Amino acid sequence: MFADLINRTGLYYNTAFFAVESNSEGRSTVDRLAFQLHYPRLYCQERIGSARRSANFDRPGWYTSGSGKGGNKGPAIANLARHIRNRSFRPHSLKLIDELGSFVYDPTARGGERYRAEQGKHDDMVMATAIGLYVRDSWQCQPIEPEPETPTTRVGRMLFQLDEEEEEAADTPWMNTG
Repeated sequence: MFADLINRTGLYYNTAFFAVESNSEGRSTVDRLAFQLHYPRLYCQERIGSARRSANFDRPGWYTSGSGKGGNKGPAIANLARHIRNRSFRPHSLKLIDELGSFVYDPTARGGERYRAEQGKHDDMVMATAIGLYVRDSWQCQPIEPEPETPTTRVGRMLFQLDEEEEEAADTPWMNTG
């Protein structure tokens, strides 16, 4: 059912690009989206072929691997932290802000799970945000080509009035290239 909801939502938003986490139960969601519903814009994680060491981008979904060496959780969390520090991302969800407040780094953690929620807390929104920003910044799947625009009559109308602080933020680039 979740795959169907993602599919409908994505189609409503002009085939939005999705990075669906494919760990455990998420694998069935990704498989249904990719192979049954044929959703056109899914993140495909880089997979290194063991025989030839060549990169393939044919594995749809984001598989979160440990925060230790070689895992992708640490880089995704570091990217989220960088965006928050640089103010290129501002959380507006109170639930996300609450989860960020209880998300910890534990260098002594066993099993390499160094980034995690405190005992009894959750980190689902933190990880979804970290994955979304990381995928957006790395963009490993090619976007579909936009259809050529047809001439239309535009009616200009300002819907929102920005104050000075928001105008400064609007001038800030979303992606830092440095």
